[in-house]
Amino acid sequence: MSRPIWFAQAEDFGRMRQVFQQAGFDERGIAAALGLPNLSGFREDDLPWILHRTGGEKPVETLIRLFLISLPVTATAAEKALAPLSLERLQQAGLLGVEDSQVVPLVRITPYKGLLFASDIPGAQRQAMREDFVMGVGKSSHTLANLMVLSGKTVLDLGTGSGVLGLLTAPHSQTVVAADRNPRAVAMTEFNAMLNGLTNVEPVVGDLFQPLAGRQFDLIITNPPFVISPKAKFTFRDSGMHGDQITQRIVREAPQYLTEGGYCQILCNWAHEAGQTTPERLSAWFEGTGCDVWVLCHETADPATYASTWIRHTESTDPQLYAEKFTEWMDYYAAENITAISGGVIMLRRKTGSNWIKYQEVDFKMLGPCGEFVERGFQVHDYLLSHSEPATLLADAFRLSPDVRLLQNCQPQPNGWAIAESQITLTRVFAFSGGCDPFLANLLVRCQGTTPLFELLVQTAQEAE
Repeated sequence: MSRPIWFAQAEDFGRMRQVFQQAGFDERGIAAALGLPNLSGFREDDLPWILHRTGGEKPVETLIRLFLISLPVTATAAEKALAPLSLERLQQAGLLGVEDSQVVPLVRITPYKGLLFASDIPGAQRQAMREDFVMGVGKSSHTLANLMVLSGKTVLDLGTGSGVLGLLTAPHSQTVVAADRNPRAVAMTEFNAMLNGLTNVEPVVGDLFQPLAGRQFDLIITNPPFVISPKAKFTFRDSGMHGDQITQRIVREAPQYLTEGGYCQILCNWAHEAGQTTPERLSAWFEGTGCDVWVLCHETADPATYASTWIRHTESTDPQLYAEKFTEWMDYYAAENITAISGGVIMLRRKTGSNWIKYQEVDFKMLGPCGEFVERGFQVHDYLLSHSEPATLLADAFRLSPDVRLLQNCQPQPNGWAIAESQITLTRVFAFSGGCDPFLANLLVRCQGTTPLFELLVQTAQEAE
């Protein structure tokens, strides 16, 4: 397999990692250099401001310009920032080019959750974007990174891209298989594993599960080419299958590659016909899978909005081309009878016996890693199904999460403040919230895990009289 980027000497991977560490080229160091509290407010298109903040001679400033916002720097500045690695060696590795007295980046390098990820430069989208373009860290990878269940020993990152998800699981796992049909993506993942000193990552080239016969995993995590588009143009975006068949195929095939109790988490899109709900669209997919299913639907868009969004992301800025592409996409949706497209996460857990399906509309406001919360969510649904009779619930004692907060909105009255609205909300993992009246608030705060719910209801009701 040919490699787009690679060091001829294995020691240079460690040297490059050390160069970036010493320069402070990580999320905290970059935020500090840019004068930000964190990188959530970073916008790479705000060039005047970024150039102003990186105009000095510090190595981190040079590395930000070169590898984060993909701008040329002087050879002198590059040599200083990248020493002891020579520009010649970095050029031979395919990481940068040297033109006259300037050094030009050939890859994007993004720090994320303590690791470094090399990928293709997104700015190429403004011109000609190669079909085997390799994506780096994006919103979709951030969503799945926070949702991943990290309790398993064996992991499959299906459609690995630049390896973001798989490499993040590596410190928590014994073996990580990073598979992709794009050989260039697999090679990029292999480079990133070496760059981060991860030795338990196995790069595999192949289409979906084709190269994995007979293997099973505790976790399958996948951000596949799920975009519902009229034809296959970009490997990272388009599956080449009709509609949402890529998602359906993964749902149907993944269970046989899961261990008992193993999870499959799929970031995906699915199509709707007129008036069709998510349960109506997806329910048949899960029949006979031997898995419990939790579907988190994040958004639903009309075809015009969906097409416009993806065309802007991946096509030239030529207005005439925009119009032609938009017509092509809309004609495709009309022919396929697609009236809406939803996006979210489908999560499967392989379990022998009877299985359940749960659909939920959510807003992905995640306050840090949520993998433990996902596992707990499956356990809670198991519990609720096994305690479907009210008497069994009332006999149990519950404990309120320490991450719950009660928020009250008050309005002035002649005799003081009156509560106009109350909400309970989670301050960690999912930022779920909901309305809460005084009775419920008083009941919840009494839940300390020692008194049956029935007794707490009686006590709270007596005080409310």
